[in-house]
Amino acid sequence: MFRRLILGMLVFCTFASGVKGQELRPGTLTIGNYVKDSWYFNWAGKKYIAASDLSRGGISIFVAGNNGQNDASYTFWRNIIGGNHYAPTVVFSSGNTFWFITTEFNFDQSKIKRFTYDMSTGARGTVSDFPNMPLGMTDATIWNANSRWYFSGSRWNAGYLGNKLNWASSTSGPVSGYGSSITLKDQAGREVDRLDGGTKYDWVIEAPAWSWWDHNGAGFNELYWSVGHSDGCYNHVQAIRRGDINYSGTSPWIYVFGNNPGSYYPGGNGDIKFNGGDCGLTTHPDYQANGDIRCTSQAFGVHGIFNLSGW
Repeated sequence: MFRRLILGMLVFCTFASGVKGQELRPGTLTIGNYVKDSWYFNWAGKKYIAASDLSRGGISIFVAGNNGQNDASYTFWRNIIGGNHYAPTVVFSSGNTFWFITTEFNFDQSKIKRFTYDMSTGARGTVSDFPNMPLGMTDATIWNANSRWYFSGSRWNAGYLGNKLNWASSTSGPVSGYGSSITLKDQAGREVDRLDGGTKYDWVIEAPAWSWWDHNGAGFNELYWSVGHSDGCYNHVQAIRRGDINYSGTSPWIYVFGNNPGSYYPGGNGDIKFNGGDCGLTTHPDYQANGDIRCTSQAFGVHGIFNLSGW
């Protein structure tokens, strides 16, 4: 999915005319060498990133430089599972143990998986299906609100050009007890990024990520996700879209940032783009220690993870 990245290189955005007013961000490479889909977390006073490791296979953990404190540079620490596992989300369990939630990717047969991992001993628990999630679900994110846990993922949408965002909730814990997944709606009551009155979505929609930051000071946590086709890149994921997470009772809905007069959907003007040319392929949002955006990009042909300037 992504273009080659040069380690340590400062990269600036340049875009052709006709782009719909996206927010363009410079960034610096934090992990290269065929790595994508980062998830930042802390353990024992150090910063870590879990990510899809295309060189070793499966999921690897990377540790920050300067004895775990430098959020601008990470190096390989451990490969914790091989095979068909991508797009990790990490949720604290207890002690030194974390839940890892991954995607077993197979298009409309994809599955969300779960397992525990002890950061101290390296012991991995049994890998199992994430309960009550339909086939075709990918890219989980999990958060806590309203005295319950929320799951959001991107469900493969057979017959369309991309996926669509779903949600479910649980009162039993972060990895169990979820009800059936429901399509996530926006402020107009439409499915997020579905074209008004049409049958198609905004091409590629994936990798939702809950933000623990209230970046715009509006009093809400936020959801970020990846979109494609907002400036003619068609089947590529190439921008990050975002919105405030609101609730009707305990049901979440998203106030999508930005407004594109005359377009079929909200957003576009507030999209975040990065790294050179019309199809910089900015995807899989994540967060730095200071709340700024981290993302996956593939400039020059090889996957890498970048820290962007700002949110």
